[in-house]
Amino acid sequence: MGGVVDRPLYQRVLHSAGARAEQPGAKRFAGVSPSAEQPAGEAPLAARPGRGRAVAAARATFHDGH
Repeated sequence: MGGVVDRPLYQRVLHSAGARAEQPGAKRFAGVSPSAEQPAGEAPLAARPGRGRAVAAARATFHDGH
């Protein structure tokens, strides 16, 4: 009985992880141009894999403090 209850939860977790992977920011790893889904000002950040989120977070923190 436990497996019947756990399996839908497991599938839901997989689905939510897949949904996160489908977000516009993740598509740059698939070779899709980031400028197609992001403003022109954000394209340079998205073009650098792994750095975009850190830079965007730092920028948001900086603007919040000023």
